[in-house]
Amino acid sequence: MTDARQLCVPMLKRGDNIPPEVLEVVRWVDLEKFDTIAPAITPVTLSLRHLNPVLGSLPPERATLTGAVQLGVPVAKNGQLPPG
Repeated sequence: MTDARQLCVPMLKRGDNIPPEVLEVVRWVDLEKFDTIAPAITPVTLSLRHLNPVLGSLPPERATLTGAVQLGVPVAKNGQLPPG
């Protein structure tokens, strides 16, 4: 792995109606992204559906995993760890 290059944080978008039980988990999900150097893999095809209730009626998306180029690692927000 190399040094961290990016911090990904959840964002509330206009029109989102996030159920309280989902918000309790998502509010802790910040990811620090690191570049990786990994061996090639055999491609894997996935069918993905949105978890966001606002986008839940959209058709599934196809994605193909071709290799690891980044790793997302959860990080504490403001020094606070999620309840365990």
